[in-house]
Amino acid sequence: MDIPQKTPVTEVILTKTGKLRIVLECLMLMISIALPVYAYTYFTQQQMSTGIIILTPTVQIRVYSDPAATKLVTIIDFGKIYQPNVATSLQKVLYIKNEGTVETPIYWKSTLKSVTNKITDGWFTNGTTITPTMVLWTAYNISIPALMTVGTYNWTLTVWGEY
Repeated sequence: MDIPQKTPVTEVILTKTGKLRIVLECLMLMISIALPVYAYTYFTQQQMSTGIIILTPTVQIRVYSDPAATKLVTIIDFGKIYQPNVATSLQKVLYIKNEGTVETPIYWKSTLKSVTNKITDGWFTNGTTITPTMVLWTAYNISIPALMTVGTYNWTLTVWGEY
């Protein structure tokens, strides 16, 4: 007959209840360590915004015929002028809008002198600085001498900003 052997006192029999107890004790130990560490890091952290946005500065000048800057000007037509026999000045009111992202001085040039050296032109705001979204009132003028040769005169007017 076989005699059952006795289990030494140091040997533990792991039953379902014993295994569950060990798992629960490990879980409690992890929580008791993790919770204070999490609470410390959560409540002692300092929030600060960081970041950077780098934009390419753009200069974009457009010319409009209305103060709300909705009617883009692509041609300026001074119309028909009959031989005046007196010096005549004509003016077109224009609105310049800075649609770029940087402040810029505005400049102009025309090719009128290459067409005729008798008619002269002028601009009120050469070198004026305008900020982004700003709409600036200006006037483009031409002066016609008293005795001008009859003909059609076309030239180019260029407006720009510099950064």
